[in-house]
Order: sequence, then structure tokens, then C-alpha cells
Amino acid sequence: MRELKQKSATESVELLNYETLGLEDIHLGFPGRFPEGSEIHIALGRLSPGDKLTMRTVEGSGVGLFDRDELCVGRLSRKAEEDWIDRLPAVREIRVLAMISRNAEQDVEQTRRDQYRVSEWEIPVVEVVFKDGC
Repeated sequence: MRELKQKSATESVELLNYETLGLEDIHLGFPGRFPEGSEIHIALGRLSPGDKLTMRTVEGSGVGLFDRDELCVGRLSRKAEEDWIDRLPAVREIRVLAMISRNAEQDVEQTRRDQYRVSEWEIPVVEVVFKDGC
């Protein structure tokens, strides 16, 4: 006979929040800075909905999204970086929801358009799962 083991009322349950990072939360031009055939473009091409990423600070500055091979495949916008930098320890999981295409012509700033090294690239849209209260 098996005995049912129930959690006591005093044991805490970790409550989680789910937040989708919108396009205003992602540095849309980041992958465009890398030439065609770069590791980042190959890695972005391999990402699919459901894939897991991690989020952490990047050497120098910023907050990056990293794939399973520890390659930075995206960066947060400055606004989102301010929102997430202090909550990084609370992040439990990041899932790719979709991949979108971006091109240099969509950037309103001519100076940035001139700095892109490819005409088109992909951006991951992600959902962040994080501990409640953070």
C-alpha cells in the first residue's frame, strides 16, 4: 500500500509570473550589426517556438538573451534592461514564442541603417517566467 504524502500548509509554493517581451523590449537592430553567415544569424535560424533561452548581463553593458550554446542571440532594449536588470535572479525560464523578420529599411534612423551589415535578420519574441513578487 502506498501512502499519500501531502505538502503541509506551511510549505510555500513558488508563484510564477509570465510576461511576453514585446518589440519595444528587444533591441531590434542588434543582429543586423553582424555580417551574413555570422554565428548569431545561424543560431537565430535554428531557433523555433518552444526553445529555451537564458537572460543575463553581457560583458561591458546590457542584458542579453542566450541560446543553449551560450551564444547571445538578442539584447534587451535600454528600457527593458532597466526593467529586468534587478529581476534577473528571479527569472526561471525564457521560451521562444515566435521569430519575426526585420530589415534595415524598417529603421527610421538613416545613420543606423548605414551601420547594418545585412539587409534582413530575425528577432526572437520571448516569454519570461519569473518568481512572484520580483
